[in-house]
Amino acid sequence: GAPGTLELLEPVGPVTYADIRLGGDSLRVSLAEDHSFAVGQAIGVSLERDRAHFFDEQSGARIIA
Repeated sequence: GAPGTLELLEPVGPVTYADIRLGGDSLRVSLAEDHSFAVGQAIGVSLERDRAHFFDEQSGARIIA
């Protein structure tokens, strides 16, 4: 996957949201409960296209691909 750095972990009930820095871009992902990541950790990122959602940075509107 693409190399990234974990910037934030936000546990919300049964899911944890993670903000990942990929070069000059930021990506928010959801993780299963049993993750073992730490803020600042270098990680590889790959997407399951049929489960990915993309949003316009300025308007917040979902981008349909």
